[in-house]
Amino acid sequence: MDRTELIQRYQRGDRTFEQVDLCEQTLMGINLSHSQMPAARFAIANLSSANLSHCSLNQADFNVARLSGANLSQAQLMGAQFNVTNLVRAILTGANLSGSSMVRAEATRCELSQARLHQANLVESDLREAHLRGSVLTQADLSRVNLHQSCLADADLSEARLAAADLTQADLQRTDLQLAGLEHAQLTQANLRGASLRGACLRWANLRGADLSEADLTGAKLSGADLTGANLRGANLTGASFIQANLHQANLMHAQWHQADLSEAQLTGAKLYGSSRFHLKTRNLHCEWVDLSADGSGQDLCYFRQSEEIHTFFDRVQPTVQVLINAPLSLPIHAALAQSYADIAAAGRLPLSVPPSIAVDHRQTRLQFALDRDRTLFGIACGATLPFLCHRLLLRHLALLAGQLQTCDTSAYAASGRQQLSVMAYALVDLCHSFPQYAQLSRQRIQQARLNDGIDFAAQPLQVTLTNSRGRQLNLYRSPGWGSRCAPVSSLSRATASGAAAASTVSSLIPFLSDCHVEAIARHPHAPGLGRPG
Repeated sequence: MDRTELIQRYQRGDRTFEQVDLCEQTLMGINLSHSQMPAARFAIANLSSANLSHCSLNQADFNVARLSGANLSQAQLMGAQFNVTNLVRAILTGANLSGSSMVRAEATRCELSQARLHQANLVESDLREAHLRGSVLTQADLSRVNLHQSCLADADLSEARLAAADLTQADLQRTDLQLAGLEHAQLTQANLRGASLRGACLRWANLRGADLSEADLTGAKLSGADLTGANLRGANLTGASFIQANLHQANLMHAQWHQADLSEAQLTGAKLYGSSRFHLKTRNLHCEWVDLSADGSGQDLCYFRQSEEIHTFFDRVQPTVQVLINAPLSLPIHAALAQSYADIAAAGRLPLSVPPSIAVDHRQTRLQFALDRDRTLFGIACGATLPFLCHRLLLRHLALLAGQLQTCDTSAYAASGRQQLSVMAYALVDLCHSFPQYAQLSRQRIQQARLNDGIDFAAQPLQVTLTNSRGRQLNLYRSPGWGSRCAPVSSLSRATASGAAAASTVSSLIPFLSDCHVEAIARHPHAPGLGRPG
């Protein structure tokens, strides 16, 4: 069958052309829309600008054909052959290409949005600037494919093979790449925001400057990968492997990477504010300094002089501040307390990125604040107690401890231990003058939400317990009347710091402080003091 006969039959209304052979035919601009042509042969044919939309072309042969600008939208092309085919600017929107072969096809700026390419073979194809938004490429082979500046947003590439693929500046937002193989892939400046890369293999991949913010890389393998300057803000890196990876100046703010393996990795200059640094594997980790500033501006740099300091910084338990209140928490007081902490944080008095965990029973309320470093323990303790009358007693007690700490004999400690004690002593003195002016408003808010039975939550006795990054606990303070059912601190004028039963002493404070990890901090002249949160 030649071109003339095919056109005549189509014009008469014939839409079925089984096993038609049109190899090497010139069919430019031909309209065969909605035709049934299973196993048709179009090898080396010229089908430029042809209309093959909604056609059934399963098992068709388009090898070495020219389909530039052709319309194959919604076509059925399962098992079709497009090897070394010209598909430049071709339209295959919604087409079913499952099991098809497009080896070394030239498909720059091809439109493949919403197409189905399950188990398709696209090895070494040229898909630069192609559109594959929302396409299904599960278990497809895209090894060494060129997807430079292509759009694969919302696509499904789970279990796809992308070894040595070029995805430079590609749009992969929210793309599903679970268990995908991306070994040696080029992902420089790629947009992977919100993508799922759970269990994906990215060994020796180039991710320099890539945006992986909010991406899920749980269990991903990134050994030897280059993540220089990559944005991993808020990413889930739980159990990921970064062995010998380069994370120089990467943004890891608020990232979760519990049990991540950083052995022999490069981490110098990484931004770590708000990221969990606990239970990490850091054997032979290379890191000269990290940025702990809230805005990543470099105003809060932590330097490591020795390798032991690196392991101390990362291999820790999470510091916590626990406040026990001798009364149950009602819903109105819960709302008032939450607003109070929001006001205190906004005023720079409580450096929290997440609210405390809360446990309530019929007798007590427990507030637990999870921190990212030891040096904020006392600041959080002071800020957390601001809405309570006992806050003033806690400050008096801290002032007493600070004075005793500055005069006690610390000669038994090594130089580093004495430096830590000195830093923490300064922090305590600074704290005692930082908080009183913020207490009244938050306390009034709690008192206005008083329980119907008359219990004044803000006046209840409380207990404050600190846990540092080495797991050592300190019972910092316990109010007068602690343990008595609904026994408010009714008279601060009669209660003094010395009358606070079971408050910490210098003898218990010094071992706790000596176990704290106080980073070597480089600060700008106008940065806040070491002990002052904010």
